[in-house]
Amino acid sequence: MRFFVVIPAAGRSTRMGRCKLSLPVGNVTLIEKVIEPYRQAGLGPIAVALRRADEDLAPVVHRAGAEVCWLDRDTAHMRQTVEWALDFVQRQWQPSDCDAWFLHPADHPLVSGIALSQLVEATRRFEGQAWVPVTGGQRGHPVLIRWAAIPQLRTFAADLGINAWLRHLGHRVVEVVVSDSGVLVDVDTPADYRRLQQVTRMDT
Repeated sequence: MRFFVVIPAAGRSTRMGRCKLSLPVGNVTLIEKVIEPYRQAGLGPIAVALRRADEDLAPVVHRAGAEVCWLDRDTAHMRQTVEWALDFVQRQWQPSDCDAWFLHPADHPLVSGIALSQLVEATRRFEGQAWVPVTGGQRGHPVLIRWAAIPQLRTFAADLGINAWLRHLGHRVVEVVVSDSGVLVDVDTPADYRRLQQVTRMDT
């Protein structure tokens, strides 16, 4: 089984008021912080979906060890961005049905390599179509999904998002208890970013 990584990074950062993916998190940018644990764990290839308006992020993404998937138009919802990136992964690396892919929103920068390893191990222990990390009774990110499940995603109701599709899968989604509260941390607003800075300062 190969493990691919899809990072949808095509949002407009409207609640942040500026491009949040280029904000500093310790000694790196937020998008580099997202990519880092996958590189350290030897997971990938990694595809980051970007808008053309965010071309300045491309060198950062490449330097971090990921590939850029350019959108030819803005997308209204994350699901559209993800499906575009999945097409890119298919063309570039030809995954097979037995492979799997991580869906990791670009604004979740505190996921650890330990959590990724726990999700990978769960694919060997528990049969399912997707594996979602859980801590404190809450589901988080990233979600690990079988490549064979993609046709089901593509035929799911077009006006519904990926979270709705995961709920539709029901018992085929395996909840994996992980020892990492970072799976719940996302950064949408200036207040979120201030909390993130406090956490990263405490870790250094």
